[in-house]
Amino acid sequence: ESQQIKKAEPNSAFSDTDQGFAYFSTGTLRHASKGSGAGYGEKYCQDDVIGVYVDLEDGIMFFSKNGKIFDENA
Repeated sequence: ESQQIKKAEPNSAFSDTDQGFAYFSTGTLRHASKGSGAGYGEKYCQDDVIGVYVDLEDGIMFFSKNGKIFDENA
């Protein structure tokens, strides 16, 4: 069964949708958030390296900052 891809709304963030996730520099994780999110990881700035990990088989995703993984299962 195929899923239909929705077009992004020009005045909203990717994390505002039910399919979107974002790790913000304020140290928050947002998903279907409409502008707010739970505390997650650490704050980051310009020279930090952010990693995105996606496991399509188990349906999980998590982030890292400068190699430090923010996931309790990793």
